[in-house]
Amino acid sequence: AITDPATAAPAAMAAPAAHLAAPLWDPPSTLTVRCGVRATDGAAFARRVAALAHGLRQAGLRAGDRVAVMTGPLPGGDLAPFPSDAAFAALLAAAAAGGVACPLACRAPAGDLGAMLRLLQARFLVVAPPAGALAAAAVVASRAVSDDAGPPTHGLPAGPAEPKIVWLDGWAGDEGGDPPSGCLRAARWLASTPPPSLPLASAPGDAAAIVFTSGSSGAPKGALLTHAGIRFQSDTKIAFLGLTPLLDAVALVPAPLSHVGGLSMAAAALAVGAGVAFPVGGWPRAAPLAALEAARATHLSIVSAMAVDLAAAAGGRGAGGTLGRVRAALVGAG
Repeated sequence: AITDPATAAPAAMAAPAAHLAAPLWDPPSTLTVRCGVRATDGAAFARRVAALAHGLRQAGLRAGDRVAVMTGPLPGGDLAPFPSDAAFAALLAAAAAGGVACPLACRAPAGDLGAMLRLLQARFLVVAPPAGALAAAAVVASRAVSDDAGPPTHGLPAGPAEPKIVWLDGWAGDEGGDPPSGCLRAARWLASTPPPSLPLASAPGDAAAIVFTSGSSGAPKGALLTHAGIRFQSDTKIAFLGLTPLLDAVALVPAPLSHVGGLSMAAAALAVGAGVAFPVGGWPRAAPLAALEAARATHLSIVSAMAVDLAAAAGGRGAGGTLGRVRAALVGAG
């Protein structure tokens, strides 16, 4: 089931400021989105999000349609590279185009992913090449799910039984992998010249995202978040962490974008124009300090297990061990 937790922010928050993608209308010069060693400045990132948004609209996206996006890290714990910056752009593009962004965790079993796809009735499934095989297995698994779930949630239109694949190539230029037959190629959208601004075809109270639980206590459940709800949570993190683009602030986002903590932390950095950095292959438990240093991270939103890893690594540096440039960390990540 998908539930609506009534996460709307105070009524004073109005469009377009509360829209998840609104900061990309006029991205500040301080904004940079990084994934590993790859860095994209705010203006270029905004252009790519706009290109993806217009591509989705031209491909038939309607208001309220769900756009599922495969998000890293990949299963296996081997820190295989995954383009989380591209996945973040796809989520923002879906929301900007009037759809509902639905991040799906690559580490979820294929059967669970299939059930999520069936429940969402997603019109599109955006797949970065490293997740191609897993996405194909999820689509196959979705065909075995009973067709009696009905519309996914209040006010959202019914969708197709199976999503159209959007192959998220053309982002880094070296993705590899073979695109599935009949898929839409994001590389063609990214190579085009989009209109000068994002469509932002939704209001603050409209659905922005559906985020699924881990499934640790049963089948994964989806929670619907509005644009204003995500922005409200992001603003809370901004205030708590003192996040600001001044002094070269960079927010490291080690939590997956399929986790509300990862999504809202990335949105918080975007909202203030700070740097956003994603580890290239998920949380590096064996060398977390190296990840902080590589990203030049100043702010973190982490879960308790990550805090334990950091404490052990800092302690290994002897008395007075530090976390480099980090000035504030929120443990809990929600």
